[in-house]
Amino acid sequence: MGSLITQMQQAGRLADDVAAELRAALADEQRAESGDRTLAAEIMGYLGAVLVVVAIVLVIGSRWSAWDSITRQGVLVTVALALLIAALLIGSFNDTRRRLAGVLGAVAIVPAAAWPAVALLPPWDERVWPAMAVAVSLWSYSRARTMLGVASMAISSAIAVGIWISVVQLEPPRALLGAGFILLGFLWLVLGSLTVVTESETAAVAGSALVLIGSQLPITDNFDYPAYGIAGVVAAVLIYSYLTWYRRMPVLGAGIMGLGLVSGESVFKLTGGNVFGAAMGLLAAGAVMVFLSVRLMRSAPTPSSAQAAQ
Repeated sequence: MGSLITQMQQAGRLADDVAAELRAALADEQRAESGDRTLAAEIMGYLGAVLVVVAIVLVIGSRWSAWDSITRQGVLVTVALALLIAALLIGSFNDTRRRLAGVLGAVAIVPAAAWPAVALLPPWDERVWPAMAVAVSLWSYSRARTMLGVASMAISSAIAVGIWISVVQLEPPRALLGAGFILLGFLWLVLGSLTVVTESETAAVAGSALVLIGSQLPITDNFDYPAYGIAGVVAAVLIYSYLTWYRRMPVLGAGIMGLGLVSGESVFKLTGGNVFGAAMGLLAAGAVMVFLSVRLMRSAPTPSSAQAAQ
């Protein structure tokens, strides 16, 4: 088609501006077709990977009880290495390959973590398999940085913290587990703010969720006022973090949600369950704050008006 346009232009049958418009339209059409093929290839890659993984799971599940420990370990290691090698070969040269490699790397966490759980005796199985899950998730993310990779690292690290605390202290109090989640959550926020994790919004969601869950765990263990106070302080720190160094809406949302939960829990504790009067007071206070917020936002100068005033 491009050569035909050139021939017609040289023969004087097409004006130069018309030929340029036709070439631009042809280029747009070719780009659209290329994008459609790329999208179809990506979807086929995802479906193929899912079918392969499902088939492997079914095969392993049907033969698992008949295998001895060595065979089970060999199968798990083989599957994990195959997935990791496939992710490495696919690479991250473009977004499509990066996303597909991220999926394969995330799937590889399961057989890789299952290997020490099968190979080692208690208590070493519980000490090692979470570390293996974290290590594989970190490696996979380093090869292909995706939101799924961030989620895999966050989940693996949270599971590891919970299991390692239980290994150190049998039946640990939820306050100790909550403290571990709070520290881990703020670590994720720091990593996101320093762009060590490039998906900063996903890191904010993971960190804020861990901090919020951790602040609520002591309350579920002991419905006492010190637990409410700690949860309120943690929520305030989240809001302060949003205002000062990590302006991501999940951080602010988790802080506000934390204060809301603490307010409701405290009122319920103070009133002994007879919360109607206190709830009406909270409703009135919240409505006044929303009204004042709207008034402040409307009265705040816009950037254009501020520049005009200058």
